[in-house]
Amino acid sequence: MSMQQRFVFLSPTGGNLHTTMQWRRSGGNGPHLPISIQANTNSQARIILDNLQPFVAQNANASSAQFASAILHSNELSTTEAALIQDEGLGQGTRIWWHARYATHAGIYQSTREAFQSVDNLRAAFRRAFGFGSFREALYSAISFDANPAGLLYDYNPTFQPADAATIRASVYPHGILSTTLHTPAPTAPAPAPPAPSTAAPPAASTAAPSNAAPPAASTASTAAPPSTVAAAGATVATNNPGPTPSAALNMPSSPSAAVSASNTPQSSPAPTLILNRLAAASASQRAADAVKNL
Repeated sequence: MSMQQRFVFLSPTGGNLHTTMQWRRSGGNGPHLPISIQANTNSQARIILDNLQPFVAQNANASSAQFASAILHSNELSTTEAALIQDEGLGQGTRIWWHARYATHAGIYQSTREAFQSVDNLRAAFRRAFGFGSFREALYSAISFDANPAGLLYDYNPTFQPADAATIRASVYPHGILSTTLHTPAPTAPAPAPPAPSTAAPPAASTAAPSNAAPPAASTASTAAPPSTVAAAGATVATNNPGPTPSAALNMPSSPSAAVSASNTPQSSPAPTLILNRLAAASASQRAADAVKNL
């Protein structure tokens, strides 16, 4: 990468690309041109040169204040920034751009590592790097050298502020991405996600089928056929009777009082007519027997 032509040199007399930073006196009390810019790739260096060199040549005779105002509001600068963001694949305001100085010389760096190396290796007493969140802010700082440049994020001053310089180095070196710096607000914790709707089936309504069992029959008079009767020796017997109760089987009365009543009841004597009939039958049988004997 070190031999690629990644260093842009914008000049009123014609710009070009180089393999090293072209330090020139510019900004501050000196002239605002030329402008030296380091890019991370040759394609990004070409974007800067092709878009800004025509503007620099056309406005070379303007004062420093006029030139700074004109380039900040130019379509050429807006086009350059958009193309750099697209080529690098980083969002707007993500890359840190540096305006590095030593003595009266100025240069603009896209690489944080290279910006710090250039400042740390310089032997000048005044060596410093100002960090910004956009290319246009670093460019304005370099050509105007405003004492309080807008958008300043870091003031890397290892000579006079070594402790602060060490803190800045620890926070952004070597990548120079704002999301890794101390200046990036901590991300806000996301709001808790609403509870997911329950996938469990709601309790099923009672779907038990109505019982098919017949309701208990109301107590009704028995429809059984009347018991048939069998005449035997002058007695009547129920053939469908489930059988006598224990007391009936033993010829016992159902209650003590009934037993007493039964034992004290006199038995009726046979009827007189029946007795006469029996005597008549016996007499007839005897006469028949006697007749047989006389034969």
